Amino acid sequence: MFNPQTPVQVSPQDYERQVVRWLSDANKSPVDLTIEHLKNLEGSGGLYEIDAVATLILLGGMEIKIIVECKRYSRKVEREVLLALQAKKEDVRAQKAMIFSTSGFQSRAIDYASEKGICCVSFLDGQALMMTKGFDAPKRDLSATPKSFAGVMLARKEDGNIHGSTIDFRHVEPLAEWLRA
Repeated sequence: MFNPQTPVQVSPQDYERQVVRWLSDANKSPVDLTIEHLKNLEGSGGLYEIDAVATLILLGGMEIKIIVECKRYSRKVEREVLLALQAKKEDVRAQKAMIFSTSGFQSRAIDYASEKGICCVSFLDGQALMMTKGFDAPKRDLSATPKSFAGVMLARKEDGNIHGSTIDFRHVEPLAEWLRA
């Protein structure tokens, strides 16, 4: 499974802005997508500050609320964090949830997320894509770009293996597909 050796060094503001930018760039389908950074949502458990909230308005006016969490831990995200995210999603009556992590995910966390339909993305320094042999996209040379970031969307598939889809400033299709699913 792809987890960074050391968490990427990024400020909380730059991290969250990059995630919001990727989500905005993924909006290339015939749906109306709005993204709000640092939004407060009310649930029966109280008020939650959510790192980002995406709202899809589908044809016919159906609204899909997606909560997005950005974790900057020194260790891999554990299953318990995903349990809490699932509970928060249900409490604020969101239909979907995503979680980004600068330190990767434990395999049990990915298992739980895959079961519940939660999108998990390891957030990386863009140069890390130079080493993604075995993932779904070819290696990309990001050396000519200023401080770039990349991601690997992780999920356990039917074959029992964890698969990754790369995300960077030119390639957000995996996020777009997940948003539309």
